[in-house]
Amino acid sequence: IEKTEFFETVRVHTIMRFLSNPEYGGNSEQTGSKLIGFQNRPFHQPPFGYYDAEYNKSK
Repeated sequence: IEKTEFFETVRVHTIMRFLSNPEYGGNSEQTGSKLIGFQNRPFHQPPFGYYDAEYNKSK
């Protein structure tokens, strides 16, 4: 069964979900990230200042 195309597809999708961003439904509690040693560091998003505040209110 491990040589079938179906098994390979399920295996790849399982690995992808295990390592994907929790924002997209995978890697719950960042288990995959911790396993490979990935440190989830914060990044900056707009608004960076008062000039972006109005733009982001509409989102």
